[in-house]
Amino acid sequence: MADNTYKFINPYTFLPIKDEAPNRTNLRKGSLSGRIHCKLSIESPTFIPNTSKTFEEKFDKDTLKGQDFFSYQDLSKESQFPSNVPEDPRIPGSEIRGMIRNVYEQLTNSCLSVIDEKNLTHMRISLSKEPGLWNRKENTLIGCERRKISKAEIKSRYYKSGERICYGNSYKVGHVIVGEYFSKNKKKSESLFYPKEIYQKFKHNEQEINLYEATYQEIESIPKDSTDACFLIQPNDIVRFEKVLEEYGKKNAHRDYAEAYFNVDKNPILPVFYTQVDGVLYMSPACITREVFNHTISEILRDNHSGHQPCDGAGDQWCPACCLFGKIGQDGEGHALASRLRFCDSEPIREAEFEAPLVLPILGEPHYSATEFYLQPPKDGNTRFWNYDYHIKGRTADTNISHADRESYTPRLAGRKVYWLGQDTHAKDKDNKNNYKMRNKVRCLTKGNCEFDIFFEDVTEEELKLLLWCIRLEPDSDCFHRIGRGKPFGMGKVKIIVEGLDEITYSLDENHKLKRNIKSDYEGISYSDEQKAIMKHLSSYMKVINDTIDYPRLEENGPIYEWFANNKGKNLGKVYIREILAPYPETGVVSRDN
Repeated sequence: MADNTYKFINPYTFLPIKDEAPNRTNLRKGSLSGRIHCKLSIESPTFIPNTSKTFEEKFDKDTLKGQDFFSYQDLSKESQFPSNVPEDPRIPGSEIRGMIRNVYEQLTNSCLSVIDEKNLTHMRISLSKEPGLWNRKENTLIGCERRKISKAEIKSRYYKSGERICYGNSYKVGHVIVGEYFSKNKKKSESLFYPKEIYQKFKHNEQEINLYEATYQEIESIPKDSTDACFLIQPNDIVRFEKVLEEYGKKNAHRDYAEAYFNVDKNPILPVFYTQVDGVLYMSPACITREVFNHTISEILRDNHSGHQPCDGAGDQWCPACCLFGKIGQDGEGHALASRLRFCDSEPIREAEFEAPLVLPILGEPHYSATEFYLQPPKDGNTRFWNYDYHIKGRTADTNISHADRESYTPRLAGRKVYWLGQDTHAKDKDNKNNYKMRNKVRCLTKGNCEFDIFFEDVTEEELKLLLWCIRLEPDSDCFHRIGRGKPFGMGKVKIIVEGLDEITYSLDENHKLKRNIKSDYEGISYSDEQKAIMKHLSSYMKVINDTIDYPRLEENGPIYEWFANNKGKNLGKVYIREILAPYPETGVVSRDN
């Protein structure tokens, strides 16, 4: 069991995705149009950025970025973070819209509209790969031998990754892979890849050739149908490999390897590390590396979660949330659907109180590599580790993992990501000057009230009453919405009250002139027992929790990454996930060994 003496509740959890597919239909407009008038009150420090300017401050080697609170002020010409609070701060309608839509999707079993549909998932895998030689012109891969070559030799000869060399007393002809950052890397050697001495024979020009005895010209000419001697590299394999290079490029790693890869004429054969699981080939420039997976989040939602991927409008079919809130076409692809709701920016916030600008704790992007949180464990209990493509068989961490232990399975997401509502801890690191490049300076709104309108057009009675619950969250008066940044630290708690609902119709008066009729009546709305049960289920994460909410750590204020490393196991080749998130609405983590 993981050495977890510091007790915590992870900031986020996951609402299970229903097994029933979203009820996608053609758009059916209703007859109701009008306005919902709302009042919003700030209940905890809240930050929504004014994106007209991102300020930068230099601190030694770090650059601290900062933004002021949202208003209509154009700060683009300002050189320093403003000393005065914003004039007429507001809550933008786009933020309110996203907040309400998120709840509406949960309530109506709609698609998961806000996901990264195209980017492939990736994570670091602490399992070694096999050495291979990639024939770039024929897109074939042969397994090969690997030997050490000293860094001193590499530096003295200025060898680069992919270069073909003849090395050592045995005059091994092969291709070299050079790592990065010699001064920081404790390794004293790198890798030379060369054909195996004992290898399956293949036919070339009607002659049987032993791969080790073949010349490099013959290796480069291995026909694609010589499956006994090589793998065939598919287009998707190359897409994943280039994504690996892209991720390394973000850290300026394996630069000369990437240069060799993109120069096919100079490097017709490229050394590469690889592993294959059920026909899917994973390649990289390093033995222990990140893997880019074959499945995207959208594909998993489509294939393994009854079609909960974002709506694309195929056949003019839309889920309940897209029908009401609309859908924007992605990069010119797919259909778009106009919204029947218009969320206005709020009026200027009254009695606004701001705290002095401060630096928030680190707010990172979603870490899909934390598969013990983001994915359901495979139903087969005989599993040590799982990711978006395959799992590794076994029930203990005592034995080394072989390539035969990797097996494809049906990956399933943990659910819809939501944040627990904890106590305010946003200022806990305000005096900590470390990691400025990963943090942000902000001005938080601590108190204030404002009003805003939501206009609706051609909606049905059912849509309107569900929308009203998503706004009011009644009858639970102790439920709150969350808006803006900093949700893991208790920020963005707001309360919305519906002050009035005006249903607007038009008719002709006795003089045949157009007459506007306003009906103000929204009391007495009732919900089905099924809807009430869903509402009660959702309300658990909308209420304040008094226990400590913090990212996983082995000890208080310790680094987050240590918990995840410890949870998977630190021994190379012996990974084993020990703890997973407790199923919603429970909090904390649970051991798999219980």
